[in-house]
Amino acid sequence: MRDRFEWDVGSDLTPEEFSRQLAADLGIGGEFVSMIAHEIHEQLYRFKQDRLLDRGFEPEPLFSGFRPTLEGEEWCPALETLNAEEYEKILEDRERSIR
Repeated sequence: MRDRFEWDVGSDLTPEEFSRQLAADLGIGGEFVSMIAHEIHEQLYRFKQDRLLDRGFEPEPLFSGFRPTLEGEEWCPALETLNAEEYEKILEDRERSIR
């Protein structure tokens, strides 16, 4: 599953609550809930670390609360079925990018 959304770091909503609702909305199994929540936690950690260490984070100005219609495809979930080999390759690529 791939998805793109913006997260309010000051929100009271937890990644676990969000993940449960997202999984229910998409009709995918409960095993995805912990994986989604973990990824959100990881990205929030990296974002906060970058902000604390001032690693060149430049916030984009917000001109509107609405996205252009042409960007809709970029901001919606996409489910993709992978075989074990494809999944391992994605995990290896992700691990390399973290280093």
